[in-house]
Amino acid sequence: MIATNTYLQKIIAIVKPVLLVTTFVFIAYKLFVAYDIDVLFSEYQLQLTFSNLFLIVIVLGMMPFNILFELYKWKLLVGKYEQISIATSAKAVFSGICLSILTPNQIGSFAGRIIHLKELNKIKGTLIAVIGNTAQALIAAVMGLLAGIFFLWYFDVVTDLWMVTIIILWLLLIVVVVYFYFHINKISLIRKWPKIIEYLSVFAAYESKELRSILLFSLIRYLLFSTQYFLLLQFFGIDIGFVESYAAILATLFVQGFVPSFLLIELGMRGASAIWLIGIFSENVPGILLSAYTLWIINLMIPALVGLFVLLKWRAV
Repeated sequence: MIATNTYLQKIIAIVKPVLLVTTFVFIAYKLFVAYDIDVLFSEYQLQLTFSNLFLIVIVLGMMPFNILFELYKWKLLVGKYEQISIATSAKAVFSGICLSILTPNQIGSFAGRIIHLKELNKIKGTLIAVIGNTAQALIAAVMGLLAGIFFLWYFDVVTDLWMVTIIILWLLLIVVVVYFYFHINKISLIRKWPKIIEYLSVFAAYESKELRSILLFSLIRYLLFSTQYFLLLQFFGIDIGFVESYAAILATLFVQGFVPSFLLIELGMRGASAIWLIGIFSENVPGILLSAYTLWIINLMIPALVGLFVLLKWRAV
């Protein structure tokens, strides 16, 4: 056991400086190569006033609450099997954010969280994290559906058979996923695969009450995130209606959440989807891009840097 721990410490000693360099290189790449944020800011003439400065203060102030609801969600999920403190939950969330920005489709988030578990099996911890991700994806899917219905009305294609069929299938898929989400404890009854039943049993403890709470936390986070996006659009001078803004935001977040992304080669997915959808209502492309990228900086880059600090101080147990 001592030899194993020594071996792990050697691996960690090698990985940490690599993680440090990779994180900063990745952030620099995203900001100055993929996003060209320095060029955007140099080209964009922003008239700073007390009112729009107040907007950015609100957006920054909402970020800790976004994190807070996520760490409470993780604490609630893990608490069925391992009692963790708020501080430990915060470390897990920040670590997860750090590793998520470096991996395709944020899969690194799972690893960043489970490394802080001391009692719960790491595979079971990963499966528990899937519950939280499913809840967040469900909220995004429902909101995306609402945006889809709005665009059907906006483009006057409510009688288009193909479009209506897609919306109906979308709704049916959501209903199916919601059903399985609230009956996830039934998975533990599966006996067909004895080798994995030990891990699937982790779902047995989750009843509707806890799952509703997880879904509520996910909804609050989503509303905070989308409101930040709306305020940033106002800050960067995207002068479009409230309903149109939110419809475009919900659709943009849906596309960004469900379209596969790959390490370092997103090809500007955030910017492209924002221009494509928000650009329906505004020709202010620099403002749209700066809104999308500033949202990434506030909600992902800053917490990722905190998570990097947590990971550099982490020790295997």
